[in-house]
Amino acid sequence: MATVNVFLKESKTNKQGEAPIQFLVYSNGKKREKSLGIRIKPNQWDAEKRRVRKNHPQAVRLNKLIAEKRGELLELAIELERGKKSLESNSIKQLLTQGADVEFFELLEQRYREFHRLGKIPTARHCKRTATNLKAFLEFIGQKDLTLGDFKKEICYPGTLDRILLVDAYIRFLLEEKNYAPASVKINVYNIRAIFSQRIRKGLLDASLKPHFDLPKAEPRVVFLNSEQLNGLLNLDYKPGTRRELCRDVYLFCALGGGLRSKDLLSLKWSEVENGRLDRVTSKTGARVKLDLGPVPLEILNKYRKASSKPDDFVFPILDPAIYHLDPETQLDHLKICRKRISDGLRLIAKELGVDHTMSLHTARHTFATMAVFKGMKITTLQKILGHADITMTQRYWHVLDRDLEGEMNKFNENFGGLGTTKEKANPIVSPPPTPVTFDPSPKTEMLRFYALQTAQMHAPSLSPDFAGVVVNPHDLDSYTREMALPAPLQKPVSIRLFVYSVGMGANVEQLNVLQAALNANSLFGEKVSFEVVPAMRDMVAHWLGDGVEWAA
Repeated sequence: MATVNVFLKESKTNKQGEAPIQFLVYSNGKKREKSLGIRIKPNQWDAEKRRVRKNHPQAVRLNKLIAEKRGELLELAIELERGKKSLESNSIKQLLTQGADVEFFELLEQRYREFHRLGKIPTARHCKRTATNLKAFLEFIGQKDLTLGDFKKEICYPGTLDRILLVDAYIRFLLEEKNYAPASVKINVYNIRAIFSQRIRKGLLDASLKPHFDLPKAEPRVVFLNSEQLNGLLNLDYKPGTRRELCRDVYLFCALGGGLRSKDLLSLKWSEVENGRLDRVTSKTGARVKLDLGPVPLEILNKYRKASSKPDDFVFPILDPAIYHLDPETQLDHLKICRKRISDGLRLIAKELGVDHTMSLHTARHTFATMAVFKGMKITTLQKILGHADITMTQRYWHVLDRDLEGEMNKFNENFGGLGTTKEKANPIVSPPPTPVTFDPSPKTEMLRFYALQTAQMHAPSLSPDFAGVVVNPHDLDSYTREMALPAPLQKPVSIRLFVYSVGMGANVEQLNVLQAALNANSLFGEKVSFEVVPAMRDMVAHWLGDGVEWAA
């Protein structure tokens, strides 16, 4: 009897701890394996039900894809039983190589034209840069044409005896021949991945043809000004009307006024900052940002507001309206020139402050976000203010929860001195006394606890009818701290229990499972940490509460 089974081939687990989903086709006493072309982690696979678990963010889509592909293979296997086809028949090969012969540069050109039509010029230009780099790569390896199926073909890397996949050779070319940084490689490969994903989603390409992009890893690097440097910037006294004063003011408005992206900041209009409140739709994601501005941003606004200022005028005299409001291509080029002028001015200011990293409008955005994290702002609130469409973008600021950085940011005080004040006149920053905790407050442990509590707070409304709060088991945190003190090869996985406590025992089990899945699916800590959500009465966890150690509703 013809059968098609699906399983996770853990013997082929890669360095990232992901194993491929495989099909095993039985027909006429013969068997053959076929890959789905997708890898997941073993804890995301249900071996009994032969499906992807709910803790995978794309579980629904993947299970639907598995069902569709299994049905197609089963239909072919039945035909094999009837003698209509052989196991090596063209039908199976065609099914598993569907869309492989499509020219890649044609698809890249279509993608460029579509983004250009939508006015998304930066993304369109990324397509052009990708095409240029790919053509240089093909010349490097002595190949002219490029199809979708070529990306998973083996080639010999020029100048070596190494035989590797073409996609890996391209990444190696960008790193070694182009000297690209890991972040630049990721951006350059983005369009290739997007084209494969789009065609698979539309059913125009078999998923097994999508290559695995083994991208170089770069440590998250968030550059920002600490409280001392920020006060130093406030105390710089420049001659009114100079470019350096303008650069200083724009940076401060961004760092203390919501961390607007550079395009939103430079094109900010007076109609969007009325009555001491910022109200703007961000240009990148279309998210609406509304927030009350503090004393320094308001002082900056008053400095640049003139009697002749109109609602549609730009707040800062940087962009030329006659040029900016032309076609999107011209607008982008004009923005690039103005950003460079601001960056040149900030480079000089950084030398005056003794700052050893780059000061730019984007580091001003990092400064705002980092201060917000250390001052306890909810991650969902910060996401809305920054205009992030995906909360994982906001979560990267948790990586700065390091003891040294925390020592710097604890000096930050809400009351800054005014613009142009001297150090004698500036309001001194007083470090608040440290908050007592009942367990080892190592940065990594505190970061883990912060992540668990913030995620639980997002799910709070649906957890329990008599929900009271959440506590992370301190003993589990101690275990995690001890494991992190060991060399990496000796570290063992740690389970962190999150007690959701209430007045009674009316916990919504389904919602607790949703919370547990969310904790494990979006964890920043990889496989070394797993989370378990446990319902409890308040009396059971009362001895762990108090002194602001845990969070209550």
